[in-house]
Amino acid sequence: MALPILIIDIGMDSIKAGVFSSRIEPLDFFIEPISAKGHAHSSELKEAASALFQKIRGKYGGFEKILLSLPASELSVRVIGLPFEDRKKIKDILPFELSGLLHLDIEELTVDGMPLGGGKVLAVAVEKKALREYLAIMDGLGADPFWAGSALFAVPVLLDELYGGKGVKAFISKDSLIVAEDGKMKFFKPVKRFEGVKLGLAYLGAEDIRVQEAYISGWDIKELKALMPEAGKVEGLDLRGYPEEGSTILALSLQLKKGLLAGNINLRSGEFEYTKERLRGRKSLRLTAIAAGVIIMILAGDLYIRYLGLSAELLSYREALRASYTQLFPGEKATGDEEYQLEAKLSALSKEEAVIGGGVSPLKVMESFSKAAAAGNRIILSEIFIGEGRVKAKGEADSFEGANRFREALSKDPLLKDVSLSDVKSKAGGGAFFSVSAGLK
Repeated sequence: MALPILIIDIGMDSIKAGVFSSRIEPLDFFIEPISAKGHAHSSELKEAASALFQKIRGKYGGFEKILLSLPASELSVRVIGLPFEDRKKIKDILPFELSGLLHLDIEELTVDGMPLGGGKVLAVAVEKKALREYLAIMDGLGADPFWAGSALFAVPVLLDELYGGKGVKAFISKDSLIVAEDGKMKFFKPVKRFEGVKLGLAYLGAEDIRVQEAYISGWDIKELKALMPEAGKVEGLDLRGYPEEGSTILALSLQLKKGLLAGNINLRSGEFEYTKERLRGRKSLRLTAIAAGVIIMILAGDLYIRYLGLSAELLSYREALRASYTQLFPGEKATGDEEYQLEAKLSALSKEEAVIGGGVSPLKVMESFSKAAAAGNRIILSEIFIGEGRVKAKGEADSFEGANRFREALSKDPLLKDVSLSDVKSKAGGGAFFSVSAGLK
């Protein structure tokens, strides 16, 4: 029987959880109050999370997937102008665009962004220290979320499901003011008090964004109607039987069910990337690539000597083959038929290569990276890893622009797809360090 899916939503005054079937249908909802503000370092949050998980595990045991939604108060949100909507380009450029705009140095933050349309991007940052502490709390409870962000950014999907996606719709809760236009995020503002809602609505008016429908959770509807006289509908949010406190959890489940989670902000990237399902260690990947190439060369030589039928050279070659086999696999003893052993090894490594590299030869992948690095970009690669249908590398370039040119050169390679840069950092004395990731076709 397939395990269920768990969505955890941490707020300032409570921690909530929604359990969903493997087909992402609602099964259960839990809520645990927090006796003080639920910051990551607070003992009250840890106690509430422990109590919540005791209830959940007592009923359901384990889970196929876990998603973690962080408090809106932990997020630093900015709307900035960027002339493109490609998510990878946005993520590459955000650290440079946000540098100096936030209360912390960009190196202390994890960032992501989503396009709002009209040349604007919603940039979201969270302090690495806080994210590390939230993940540590989950780890202490035996939970490893594969995604961490904010369920609030899934609200447009919820409004689309409940009320249709056309027009400009607002969702106003105790935590946030969210506006969606034609089913896509248009505006987001975290709020703590009613004055914050007022300011958000005033900004919308100044930007000539006219809310046509508004759905309310946790505020007085009459007061909000007075602030939005042009809205045709201002009413309470109807979740069709699901608990009102779980509105954002339900929104995130719908986004996951519809295959739209990639459009949300995901803060599990870089040093926080989810790595639990890696098939092989990086060391074994490098050995596989090298061993496959060496074995192919040895077997090719063996076939050539067989064809010539030179028995004396064949005997000499077998001695060399035995020595090569012993050197390549020092932990294994030769049985006297090294050719057969090497063929068996090659067969096993070929199967492993298909799993590790998505069916693409590691040598071909390394050749692609070598060509891109040599194409006038002055790139030096220090590490390259292949596994689970992806390839990742670390290196340095003479400039940020050089690193981006390297990424563009890789993007044109027929073996690679979805090429992106990350962890781009200035290098002492000039230049930049970077990481690059790509899928294998």
